[in-house]
Amino acid sequence: MPVGDHMNDSAHGVGQRLAFRVPTAGGDPETYTAADLSSPSGIALLLFLRHHHCALSRKRARSLAAHAEEFDGVTVAAVLPDTADRANVWHRRYDLSFPLLADPEFEQFEGVTEWVPQMPAVARVDTRGEAPTVEQLYSGARPQDCPTGEEMVDIVAEARREGPATGRGFAD
Repeated sequence: MPVGDHMNDSAHGVGQRLAFRVPTAGGDPETYTAADLSSPSGIALLLFLRHHHCALSRKRARSLAAHAEEFDGVTVAAVLPDTADRANVWHRRYDLSFPLLADPEFEQFEGVTEWVPQMPAVARVDTRGEAPTVEQLYSGARPQDCPTGEEMVDIVAEARREGPATGRGFAD
């Protein structure tokens, strides 16, 4: 399915510079910052989860993990609006292959999540500038509109083809 067939590609929040410092599960370091999103490709994906009881969030996180090998050179992380302890449980239980960031009230990501109509959601981030910058938000009117792992692979492929909004091409 082409990216965007059933989801909103939101222009709101695009250009938002990210600055955060949150606890992480399953990653090194124990505290994750915006600088940790840096990647060889210049692309990062952030999956914003709905809450720890959300079956769809668990499904999207597992789907993203299942496609991890297809994100060569791309930094991938998910944000759980809960405690670091809960994030650690999630990370172990669902065998996630990427860092799971704990931000109990989305306080650190408020500038991004205020533009998202429904969680879960995905942000594509350009990591090449002074600060990581949101290039695109993917969400929809319903929680089910959040991209699947396969669609996230398509989002990255599309970003590599088109390059960032800044006009500087992404690395392959």
